[in-house]
Amino acid sequence: MAKQKVAIIGSKDLAQYMTKFLLDSNEFTFIGYFDDFLEEAPPTIKGSILGKLADIPEMFKNGKMDSLLLGVGYNHMESRKRIFNQFCNEIPFASYIHNTSWVANDVEIGPGCFVGPACIVDQSSKIAENNFFFPGCVLAHDTVVDGHCFFAPKVTIAGNCHIQESCFLGVGSLLKDNITLKPGTQIGAGAVVVKNPPAAGIYVGNPAKALCK
Repeated sequence: MAKQKVAIIGSKDLAQYMTKFLLDSNEFTFIGYFDDFLEEAPPTIKGSILGKLADIPEMFKNGKMDSLLLGVGYNHMESRKRIFNQFCNEIPFASYIHNTSWVANDVEIGPGCFVGPACIVDQSSKIAENNFFFPGCVLAHDTVVDGHCFFAPKVTIAGNCHIQESCFLGVGSLLKDNITLKPGTQIGAGAVVVKNPPAAGIYVGNPAKALCK
């Protein structure tokens, strides 16, 4: 089977991180980046700039690529959602799952997701579009993750949790079972969420408490 030709939107740190995995993949052929802010890649960037975002539809139409991934990081959560929605109806988004991760057979994973090494996604979970998981994340059974969320390394989520869209979960954060995070919620590094946050905001500490709304 031919490898899927994939390009990354963005070319900075997160995109570079993703590139290293794609270059080692048996499923994808990495072809380069689309970036509105760079016309030519400096020597520090691994890969070439294919063009600007406006060039994507034409390159797809001409068969130069098969799919996209989004290399825009957690400091630009609204841009992650906006750019994905801009292209998702006309250009396929790939989903990458590292071969050291375990995903149960009945798990649903939407387009545009990136699942890094040593992650676990347990049975009956549902992962919507454009979610990013750094290494070591654990999602227990019946977890639902809506679109455009970002998970730092070693996030642990117990069963029957619901992470609504555009949430960010910091390094080593932990959610007990049956927790729901409202859209746009941010959970700080090492925070332990033991009850439902009442509103979107930034939550830190153990047990997690609101830092600001």
